Amino acid sequence: MGNLGKRILAGLILAPLVLACIWWGGMPYQVLIAVGLLLTLREWMVITTPAASYRTLVIATLLVLFVAELADASGSVLWPLAILALSFPGLWLLARRAGCQLPVVSALGPLYLGACFQALSWLRGAPDDLEGRNILLYLFLAIWAVDTGAYALGKAIGGPKLAPRLSPKKTWAGLVGGILAAAAVGYGWAVVTAAPAPVLIALVGLPLAVVAQAGDLLESAIKRRFGVKDSGSLIPGHGGLLDRIDGFLLASPVFLLFYEFTHHFWHG
Repeated sequence: MGNLGKRILAGLILAPLVLACIWWGGMPYQVLIAVGLLLTLREWMVITTPAASYRTLVIATLLVLFVAELADASGSVLWPLAILALSFPGLWLLARRAGCQLPVVSALGPLYLGACFQALSWLRGAPDDLEGRNILLYLFLAIWAVDTGAYALGKAIGGPKLAPRLSPKKTWAGLVGGILAAAAVGYGWAVVTAAPAPVLIALVGLPLAVVAQAGDLLESAIKRRFGVKDSGSLIPGHGGLLDRIDGFLLASPVFLLFYEFTHHFWHG
C-alpha cells in the first residue's frame, strides 16, 4: 500500500473514533485527551532528550500535569497555568542534567502540550453539553479543512514557498487555500447550527488557519533542529501523533481565547 493509501486508511479509522469521543463527551472524551497527551508527550521527549533520560522527564512532567489537573478542580484557569509556569525551572534543570541539546525546548514542550490539551478539555466543558460538542466539532472540522484546502490549492497552484527551510512543500497558495477552506467550514457550521453570526464565525477561520500552519512549522523547526524526520511511527502514512495534530494543538488555546470573548455568537 502506498503512502497515500496508508494516510486514507488511517484517517478512515481514526476520524470516526475521535468524532465519536467528541460526541459522547464525558469519560470517553477525557480518555481521548489523556491518551493524546501521553503519546505526544512521549514523542516530544524522544525527539529532544537522550534515549537514556527521556523516561525520567516524562515521569516528572506527568507529576506536574497531574498537580495542574487537580488544581483545575478549583474552577479557575489561573491555578493550572500558574503551576505549569512555576514548574518550568525544575523541568529545565532536569533536562539540562539529562544532557539535552536544548534543555529549554525539552522543558517548554510538556508545558506547551499540557496547555493545549487542557484547552481542549475546557472547550468540551462549555456551559452545556450541546455547545461544548458543537464548538469542538467546529474546531476539528475547521482544522481538517485547513489541511485539505492547503494541500489542494498548494498542489494546484504551487508558487512561492511559505517557509522553505522548515517545510519545503508548504506554499503561500496553500496557506490561502487553508484560510478559504476554514472560512467556508465556519460559515457552513454556523448555518447548520443556526448561530446568529455566521460571517463572524467564518472570519474566525482566518486566524485559525494561520495559527494551524504556524503550529505545523513550529514542529518542523524542532524536528529539523534535532535531526528527526518524523515524531514517531504510530500512524501509518503520517508518522507520529505530533506530526498529525501539530497545527491543531496550537490552534486549540487560540480558539479558546476567541470563544471566551465571542461565546454569545456561537449558539442560536
